[in-house]
Amino acid sequence: GGLNYFNGTEMKIYKKNPFSDDELVHNLIQTMYYDEKNHELWIGTYQGVSRFQIEGNTFENYTVEKDNLSNPVAVAITKDVYGYIWIGTMEGLNRLNPETGDIKKYDVPGDVVRDLLVDSKGRLLIGSYEGLLYYEKENDKIEKIELDLASPYVMQVKEFTEGILTLGLWEGGVAEVSLDTFSIEDTRTYKDNRVYCILQTNDETLWVGTWGGGLFASTKEGKEYHFEAKDYENSLVHPVVYSLCQDNSGILWIGTNGGGISKINPRKSNYIKFVHSPEDPASLSQGKINKIFRDSCDNLWIAVYNEGLNKYDKENDTFIKYKKGLQEPYSLPDNQIMDIVE
Repeated sequence: GGLNYFNGTEMKIYKKNPFSDDELVHNLIQTMYYDEKNHELWIGTYQGVSRFQIEGNTFENYTVEKDNLSNPVAVAITKDVYGYIWIGTMEGLNRLNPETGDIKKYDVPGDVVRDLLVDSKGRLLIGSYEGLLYYEKENDKIEKIELDLASPYVMQVKEFTEGILTLGLWEGGVAEVSLDTFSIEDTRTYKDNRVYCILQTNDETLWVGTWGGGLFASTKEGKEYHFEAKDYENSLVHPVVYSLCQDNSGILWIGTNGGGISKINPRKSNYIKFVHSPEDPASLSQGKINKIFRDSCDNLWIAVYNEGLNKYDKENDTFIKYKKGLQEPYSLPDNQIMDIVE
């Protein structure tokens, strides 16, 4: 389906043009890495890698045929502390110099690279089908880290807490590993242990996406939740969870393998809904909301279309009204408020 760009209200779609070499290299996208410093997106597809320079709206492509990439299916991408782009494929690892375009290939035990991470010590760690590996810079080669994991298939390598690796394992659940000693500190198992993606959100909840068992969540207080794909409203849209991302507003976006996107708002349980009630003169005024403003004293002000101003009285859970024709100090010169500033 190509690359979908969502700006909050509408979707823009980028697709491969078979008659052009400077557009998206392939419509099947496996992974993406955002280089914040250069404001560009590295896109791993089933036919190579596209470098999307967002401001210029241009694509530069790297393929097996043109650039000697080790395999057309790019599964994982990251950038190291030296500025090199590392590309994990279904057949080995590649180091790309983004300034020259030169690619160097590395053999990997088990061939397949599933995930890449530059840890807090600056080392490149590699999740593979033969366990956890790392790039040994002095000898310029890939080495294996000896770990007694429940499964050799390391699908995800994350460092949510400095010094502790969290590994997502296919048919092995989740393992926590010390970065100092490379010893297993903790393990977690689930109803479905085919772990495909993991994420820790801002509230320190660990989210585990599986290949058919839906989504699992473990809070820092020790509570466990399971989100399944059921045939009812607001359930997970598909049981195969392919990717997880938390945005700056705290919403968790869940990409699935065939059902589209689901999202969870972790703060939704804390919401309070205010509505107009004809029987209650102290309720919110009826009409379109022109403006919501919170002042420096933590007062909440709501301007309602042609209804003046409402100030929320938190202590009494009511609204104080400011409107044309009321007695001072509640009188306004006009009921149509377009903006509020302090």
